[in-house]
Amino acid sequence: MSVISGATIGANGLSTFLPRNTRTLSFTRLSATPEATSEDKKVSDEDEKANEKKVADLQKAAKAKAKKTESAGFDKKQAAQKKKAADKKKAKTEKAAKAAAVKAEEEAAVLKAEEEAQIAAEKEAARVKAEEEAKIKAAEEEAAKIKAEEEAARIKAEEEEAARIKAEEEAKIAAEKEAAKIKAKREEAARVKAEEEEAARVKAEEQEAARVKAEEEAKIAAEKEAAKIKAEEEAKIAAEKEAARIKAEEEARVKAEEEARIAAEKEAARIKAEEEARIAAEKEAARIKAEEEARIAAEKEAARIKAEEEARIKAEEEARIAAEKEAARLKAEEEARIAAEKEAARIKAEEEARIKAEEEAERARLRAISAEAEAKQRSILGERLQREAAERAVIKARIEAEAARKAAIAEARKQPKPADVEKNLADKYGAMGNEERAFSILVDLGIVELSLEPEDTVDPDDFAAN
Repeated sequence: MSVISGATIGANGLSTFLPRNTRTLSFTRLSATPEATSEDKKVSDEDEKANEKKVADLQKAAKAKAKKTESAGFDKKQAAQKKKAADKKKAKTEKAAKAAAVKAEEEAAVLKAEEEAQIAAEKEAARVKAEEEAKIKAAEEEAAKIKAEEEAARIKAEEEEAARIKAEEEAKIAAEKEAAKIKAKREEAARVKAEEEEAARVKAEEQEAARVKAEEEAKIAAEKEAAKIKAEEEAKIAAEKEAARIKAEEEARVKAEEEARIAAEKEAARIKAEEEARIAAEKEAARIKAEEEARIAAEKEAARIKAEEEARIKAEEEARIAAEKEAARLKAEEEARIAAEKEAARIKAEEEARIKAEEEAERARLRAISAEAEAKQRSILGERLQREAAERAVIKARIEAEAARKAAIAEARKQPKPADVEKNLADKYGAMGNEERAFSILVDLGIVELSLEPEDTVDPDDFAAN
């Protein structure tokens, strides 16, 4: 019993009574990595329980056999022979157990090396995946940054345009106020001048009336003097008096007619002078008004031309700066694209090499393990490779989509465009409003993505309001 028990429960001899695939699975479980799945752990636990059950059964059989041998009543010779045979068997068993232990240790070392290689490969895959995710995240952040910069530039341009329009409106209002002020001053000057001319005309009329009155008084005085002389002469010679009277009357009539004619001519000349002065004043007022209107129109035209020239110069400068910025941004994007392509090619080559190494290592490992473990490991590996392939496909699709979007944006920003392209763009976007056109262009370039979910649908009016 002692011989059989020692061979059964010995540390090195235990594996002698276990099947080969059981030993392999046991070592596989002991060297399993922390990354093993819950299914692997469950299978390993079941294998361990089965192994423990088999060991217990073997130990019970050995005890039963020893007990049966003792109870058979063999004699000493048979016992000595059995002891000798048992010692022989023990030595042979210990030797076989040592060889099996060495072999098991070698297999364990191989399995451990394979597991370490697998762990290293998985770590490398995790590192590559983390790098790819970091690159995708950086690309997304860069895209978000570019979008934010473009939005800030658009808002700034709108604010500058609003400020310019406001300044033009204020300048226009100020010019209109200044023109109204100048017009009021000129009207006031014309009114003052007309009043002064009217006062001068009234004064001239008063002077003429005083002159006429003086002439009438002088005439009356002369007539009184002539009457006095005539009265004195009437006493001397009646005929001469009568003749003198008649002559004086004739002369007085002629003189009165001449004076009346002269007065009429003077009045006509005065009226004509007043009419000519009025017409000249009206002409002067019309000329001043026309000159003022022409000056205001010229000032407005000069201000408009100056504003247009300043706006043109400003627009050209802004266009030049925008073109330089766009060229620099396109150059940076092109360099980033080339670097991303190189990095993607390097990652792809590393991934292919890693996959090839994993497949080679997996093939070697699968050749070394049993059929049951091989099937199980192949299933696990297939699932993992499918997951990694799906992840790589998703990452590749994201990179390709990002590259396509950048290429579309770069193509859309190229200037000048061919005539047929310009015509197609005009036909496509020409009939749209500003907000709808901007939204459609952003959708076509991939900057804005449309969702099929009703609650996520973007309204162009909401987009324009933001």
